[in-house]
Amino acid sequence: MHYDIKLARLLKKYELDTVTESYYIDRFVVEVCQPQSPNDRMVIWGAGEHTDHLLKILCKDVGIRNSIAFIVDNSEKLQNTNVKGFQVKPPSAINDDITTIVVSSYLYREPITDEIKKSYPRCRIVNIYDEKFQLPLKGPFYIHKQNTDLFMQRKIYEEASGRKQREAQLLTLIKKYLRVRDFVNGQRYIAEYVMQKYSDYAELLSLQQELNSLLTELKESLQRKTPQDLCILILDSMRARDLEKMPNLNAFASQHINYRNAYSPSTYTIASCLSMMTGKLLIDDHLMEESELDLTQSGLYGRVSQEGYRFYQYSGMHVKDHPHVNLIGTSGKKADFDTFAPASLLIWNFLTDLASRQDSRGLYVLQLWELHHPYVSGYHEKRIILPGYLPKFINKHKIQNPDLLTEAYDQYQEAMRYVDQQLQMFLEFLPPRMTAAICSDHGFCQEDGDHYGAVLPWRDENIHVPLIVRYPGDTPTVNPGLFGMKHLSEILLEIYETGALRIQPHDFVEMQRGPIRSKTMREDPLFSYQLNPNLFQGYKMIRSLTEKYVLYDNGQEEYYILPNEDVPITNPDPSIMDKYRQLINRDFYYNL
Repeated sequence: MHYDIKLARLLKKYELDTVTESYYIDRFVVEVCQPQSPNDRMVIWGAGEHTDHLLKILCKDVGIRNSIAFIVDNSEKLQNTNVKGFQVKPPSAINDDITTIVVSSYLYREPITDEIKKSYPRCRIVNIYDEKFQLPLKGPFYIHKQNTDLFMQRKIYEEASGRKQREAQLLTLIKKYLRVRDFVNGQRYIAEYVMQKYSDYAELLSLQQELNSLLTELKESLQRKTPQDLCILILDSMRARDLEKMPNLNAFASQHINYRNAYSPSTYTIASCLSMMTGKLLIDDHLMEESELDLTQSGLYGRVSQEGYRFYQYSGMHVKDHPHVNLIGTSGKKADFDTFAPASLLIWNFLTDLASRQDSRGLYVLQLWELHHPYVSGYHEKRIILPGYLPKFINKHKIQNPDLLTEAYDQYQEAMRYVDQQLQMFLEFLPPRMTAAICSDHGFCQEDGDHYGAVLPWRDENIHVPLIVRYPGDTPTVNPGLFGMKHLSEILLEIYETGALRIQPHDFVEMQRGPIRSKTMREDPLFSYQLNPNLFQGYKMIRSLTEKYVLYDNGQEEYYILPNEDVPITNPDPSIMDKYRQLINRDFYYNL
């Protein structure tokens, strides 16, 4: 029997599976979108991912579902398609029968609203981001909603008065932590419930014993697994220097192969992940228009699939349809795939699925998002800050409200502690014969001068990432040499085929990023005036252990002697520049 089913039965036995309330943000969205009358006819403007998430919530309310006439979008590619049973039409389809338009986009909500006001002034406009929620919505409403829900429930418990009310709210909090399979905090609050000797404390003590027995049984099952599975765990946006702040992961690194100078191939998730899985570069290999991983381009998967391996993905990058691809949702179903599911739930689904596949082999990819801006995890002590776009937020508040920046950084520290706690079970339960790589896709700049965020800069803070490799029979090794993360699949394939790994430092690493075309970013004075204007250009960068060379798509070049990354060397040695010019492909295909 699948271990998640065993757990579900255990929670049902103790009546801890009865969290009937929807998430707080879901209830808020339903309330805001309620029809004003039985004759209210509604259209949703936007047919992208935002609408997928929105309809998951709205269609559970019969009144709202029956009031939705269709979806509109300006994109001709999306028109005449269907989203969850609703036809997508052009805005011109909005007729006099339509009374309400729901804006379904975070990024383009303002221009959509302006167009509605201009072209359909008689229609009521519903924009959930204009409404007041308990937490400010500084991003799409569906991001980290489980984690924010946990925070809000904990605050309700802490502010409850009277013993009966506190007991009820604490029990709800325990149920919600167990719903996302967070046993660290679930057991923490079970212990608090027992300490207070609330009415069912003896029952919860028994549950705790049975839960620990179940976890021990799962671990033993995984230790017996013999096929050589492969796993890539991506800790989104984690910087190399933060490894020492995560004791569980740092101890694991000391026991296996720790790459101290690994560098990501780009500055944002899609580009970096595509490169890590295929060995290709964003500009040189024309990947800028790609938004999904094509497994036919992965040498690693192409090789292991010949031996019967399947591909299993738990959160992360989008993958093109493929006969042997399984996207695992938060409830173990592809239809429930959630990019921003809590780390605890992704790890639990991975481990329990792995145990259920005792005789099969797979290539598993997990991506945890808690370390990505805005750093929302399953436990925060004071409050959650949702600062929106990081460079703009920091430049706005570093003078006006520096204490808020300190609080935002403390939130990141809390997220690191949370992820490290969740990783303890992941690291201890891994089957002995599994080959695993734990890494990041890119870093980010937060305290580094005026170079903030993840997308813009080529600075080391943004591309220096952790990489830990573990395989059967490895010996503790620290590799201080350079390693380009575009070669990640190569070293996993080498381990698969030879059972060993040669540590071969690279002479240099490469990273590439396309141009920033967003008018909003280019013209925003809150941060753009402080940056090197060339950072809005596309660029290619080569880094050695001591030097950095940058070529921009406008032909300009910069050369730095590390660790200085602030001021380029004027009049550098021509022979040095010639060396790097010969190493780099100077073509930018989108300029041709």
